[in-house]
Amino acid sequence: IDEIDTYVIVRRIDLFKYISDGDKKDISTLGSKCTWFPRYQQIREVGLQGQRMQEPRYTEIYDFSNLKDKMVVDFGGNLGQAAIEAYFNGAKKIYNFDYQKCVVDTGNKISEIMGFNIEHNRIDFNLPTFEEDVCKVVKDWDWTIYQAIYRTKEIVDVKKSFKFIVNNTKEGMYFEGNGDAKIDTPKFYDDVFKPFKFNKVSYLGHSQLRPTYKINK
Repeated sequence: IDEIDTYVIVRRIDLFKYISDGDKKDISTLGSKCTWFPRYQQIREVGLQGQRMQEPRYTEIYDFSNLKDKMVVDFGGNLGQAAIEAYFNGAKKIYNFDYQKCVVDTGNKISEIMGFNIEHNRIDFNLPTFEEDVCKVVKDWDWTIYQAIYRTKEIVDVKKSFKFIVNNTKEGMYFEGNGDAKIDTPKFYDDVFKPFKFNKVSYLGHSQLRPTYKINK
């Protein structure tokens, strides 16, 4: 008997075809429990549709190739769309923090079924223990993903939590603003970034009306 090593290559867009009907049902059932931003993110790898699409967001605007072998933390990452992109770009370990238990549970189910090295955790930005709660999971990391939460009305003191996140990020972050053309201007975010004296802030373009930046510390 002769044996050879065999590799089966499956395109990302076809991965959902190889998930069992039972697993698809489990993911859909968990996701349907989310009433705050229901069906917010598309996760095509498991067949989920959502308001926020993966293309052209991660094909024309973001380039996560520099995250290879890095430890990455995504704050307010919902189901983990950005975290999944970091995974496919070779990130060593990814943590996703979100307030909603339903999306954390759904994200962890997706990671379990797909074998992603993404750990989803529930966090409340408004608790006085926010910093301590994050550090119980991860104390410092290479890159942060911080998308569309700086002006979210649910966070009472965003400057405090953002300062902590910047201080615990070693190399840089991918930052996405919000989508009000009158408020989310280049000057607004210049003023947000200025106190930190970042080494380099690169404007990447707009993602569904939201300005995006790559920041190097």
